[in-house]
Amino acid sequence: MPLPSDWHWAEYTKMINLIPPTEKTKIAEAYRRRFFIVFLFLSITAFLIGAIFLISPYRLAEDNTATILKNIDIVKSLNGPLETSNPEFSIKDIQKKLDILASQKSKNTAGILIGNIMLERPERVDINGFTYSKKKSNSEIEIRGMADSRDDMLDFVRTLENNQYFAKVDVPVSAFIKDKNLEFSIQVTTKTLTP
Repeated sequence: MPLPSDWHWAEYTKMINLIPPTEKTKIAEAYRRRFFIVFLFLSITAFLIGAIFLISPYRLAEDNTATILKNIDIVKSLNGPLETSNPEFSIKDIQKKLDILASQKSKNTAGILIGNIMLERPERVDINGFTYSKKKSNSEIEIRGMADSRDDMLDFVRTLENNQYFAKVDVPVSAFIKDKNLEFSIQVTTKTLTP
């Protein structure tokens, strides 16, 4: 059935409000309480879910920390205390080790060779380690370390080349790529060993 042509929405949307004002305020207050209760319930639920999801990573991190600290204690107990604060102790310890190596019969012993390398090392070149391998007629030393700059490393290489004990000094080109804080590995071949 079609609507009459003189029909207007405005007339029909005005409804008589049969609820008294005191009941309206009670209903509005009840809606506010319900909203607050739902909001509080959702907030507590979100907090509990977040706490549950954070407990597992926290426990895992705590266990890993305890394991790492135990491993550090084990390594410290195996290696003994490090005497890095007393350089005199370190130098004396290195000198004793070099003296032991120098007591061998051959003129070009590892102690003499490594001692020469350490004495000719520039201040800005740190040596982290050596690998010594003895061949029939000569020996090879691999020197690993870090130089502050390319010039410092080049000076060190030239000093090694001019050393009376070394026949050949090989430096990979890749060691010269960076300008500063160069990590290097130099292969040094000694001259023929004397009996």
